[in-house]
Amino acid sequence: RLELRGSGPALKPLDPQPQAEAAGDEQPQPQAEEEKGPSLDPEEFLAVLYLKSFEVMEAEVTRCSEELETVQDAAEKETLQSRVEELRTGVQILTTQVESGTLSLDDYLDGLKKAIRRDRILAAALQRSGMSDYAKLVQGWVDTMVKEFIEAKEGDDSELKEDEAAEPVEPRPQPAPISAAQALADAKAIKEGIEAVNLAMDIPEVDVVQEEDVEDDTGDDAG
Repeated sequence: RLELRGSGPALKPLDPQPQAEAAGDEQPQPQAEEEKGPSLDPEEFLAVLYLKSFEVMEAEVTRCSEELETVQDAAEKETLQSRVEELRTGVQILTTQVESGTLSLDDYLDGLKKAIRRDRILAAALQRSGMSDYAKLVQGWVDTMVKEFIEAKEGDDSELKEDEAAEPVEPRPQPAPISAAQALADAKAIKEGIEAVNLAMDIPEVDVVQEEDVEDDTGDDAG
């Protein structure tokens, strides 16, 4: 059984898309998730807000409901129940958005296409990382979305074949821990850099932090 570790952020209705900004007022867009590489944290990709497909959400409702029939642990049961409720709410939100025109069918399919490419990369990264159960789950989502997309496009899968040939993106590397010695060396290097700039610009040195019993490496320059 997959470990859900919580069902991710609480689901909330999505606001309608804002009107386009006037020319010259465009704001820089954040880097796309697929450009950064997939996160291998189940808390992220199991979150209901991560899912972009009616069919995948309904498949997850079925899977979690079946697990509820066999699970014994009270905490795990509560997590599964919460996830089922959020998934059902997600389906209702998507349905309302499409029916109200807030989300057009073309926009929905465009989001589905991006999710297919994103999750193909994620499934491969999970498999390489030894997380085979999660890889199988995510690959199942991909298969479901591909079928949903092709049916909506009346059998045309040419767009998906273009994405399938795209070069995969590696998962984001985890930052290496910094030792106390390295942090001290970095701080010293930054301080020396600032002093060099101040000296070049003839800016008098100002002591921001007074430190006792610490040797002053710039003492010769002070006089």
